[in-house]
Amino acid sequence: MPQITQDPMGLVCPNFTGQTYTAVRPAMSTGGQLNNAEAVEQLVVAWNQTHAQELEAWNTQTQADMAEEEEL
Repeated sequence: MPQITQDPMGLVCPNFTGQTYTAVRPAMSTGGQLNNAEAVEQLVVAWNQTHAQELEAWNTQTQADMAEEEEL
């Protein structure tokens, strides 16, 4: 696994209601399955899931690094 170089703890969820995501939200609601608010909610859920995985990986790496240092 590649070394993680940045602690993800300080990362914040992007503003999915902002202009940057204007093209993404309608694409997510193709066929009328999601409205704008639901698209934002899905983006937030996906970001939070990914962020949780990144935090777990960071914590695992940090613990492994600490154990390696103790062995030395």
